[in-house]
Amino acid sequence: PEPQQHPQQQQQHQDQPHKEQKQRKEKKQKQKQSKKQKQVSSADQVSSAEHADDSLVASGTKWKRPEMPIWAPPKLCAGDARPTPAGEPAKYPGLNFCPPLQVEYFRVHMQRFSSPVPDDFWMLDAAAIMAIITTKVFPSLFLVNLGAAPIAAGEDELRKKITGDHCSVMWPMGYSGLNFDPKFGHSGRDHLKGWPRAKIDGHAWSPDEFPAKLHEHLVPTDLDILKVDVDSFDCVFLNNTLVAGFKPKLIIIELSSWFPPPLKFMLKFEGTSGPDSPMLTGCSLQMAVDILKVYGYTLLQYTMEDGWFVQDQFADLFGELERDPYELYRVGNPNLFLGFDIMRQYMDIRELCNLHTQPQKMLEEMTGRISSWIGMQSSEFVKHSIYTLTV
Repeated sequence: PEPQQHPQQQQQHQDQPHKEQKQRKEKKQKQKQSKKQKQVSSADQVSSAEHADDSLVASGTKWKRPEMPIWAPPKLCAGDARPTPAGEPAKYPGLNFCPPLQVEYFRVHMQRFSSPVPDDFWMLDAAAIMAIITTKVFPSLFLVNLGAAPIAAGEDELRKKITGDHCSVMWPMGYSGLNFDPKFGHSGRDHLKGWPRAKIDGHAWSPDEFPAKLHEHLVPTDLDILKVDVDSFDCVFLNNTLVAGFKPKLIIIELSSWFPPPLKFMLKFEGTSGPDSPMLTGCSLQMAVDILKVYGYTLLQYTMEDGWFVQDQFADLFGELERDPYELYRVGNPNLFLGFDIMRQYMDIRELCNLHTQPQKMLEEMTGRISSWIGMQSSEFVKHSIYTLTV
């Protein structure tokens, strides 16, 4: 017969498996905590440009800069190599880099719709901007393109002109994203064929519905790019997206060029309000600047009718640039493109620009032009458009 154990020995024997299980659990938790601390430590290094150039680590996921020429970040000019004298802002952003970054599709677009093109008209494309930003932080490699059916010029990964828009170049660079446009029924799909990560949503969501759709599609709040071009409630879509907690690194938004700074115009999404093309639609550059300033964005450039904004934390990566919205408007839209030739029948844009140092007179002039425009329209829909116009 087996020798009888003392009750205390018997209890210790019964507790042994539980004790070993508890020790294993504690060891596993310590290993997990140690791994998490290492991940956090790696993520902290992401903010350092010296690490970002080679590889970035965030939340345990490693991102290595692709070995594609278009992913190579342009280098700021050093000393006398910069064509613009020290202390002066570069006329065009591309001139701050050596060699100058020469993006042709902007010039092609201007030549077609608002020639002549200045010899030094070198703007930065989305590819260059993201290549520069990723010297400081890691990319999400995700974009949202609101108004994505292309009717203008874009570029491919070799910076060759194609039919597309400002986001076209990002798909071959490895991006995923959502493309919203109700016009996809008869255009746009061919442009996105071959890029399975470029998802399409052809519904006409309202500005109030749009943020919820982004959440439904699991769009990361730290997405890289948001492009807005809807010819209607552009600034309402923009503001609602930011209010919902999304924080794009780069924002591109089409703006109503016939409202030069400091005029603040915005079509409101209220009641029976709707866009009237061409006069009462979209929003002005100054309105977009004011909205985005609250959320920590800097106007980087203005290309004919599109405002390009980056988070304030990235502004210094692009060198010395003009910050005044009116000056950027005139430099980026040298021939005062209005979007619609018919607009010139109702207003003298040069005369309006000459009043930019007299905001109140500028406002009175534009208010009169709008009143004349509405008076000449027969549609009651136009007369019910709800908008704000101030300085």
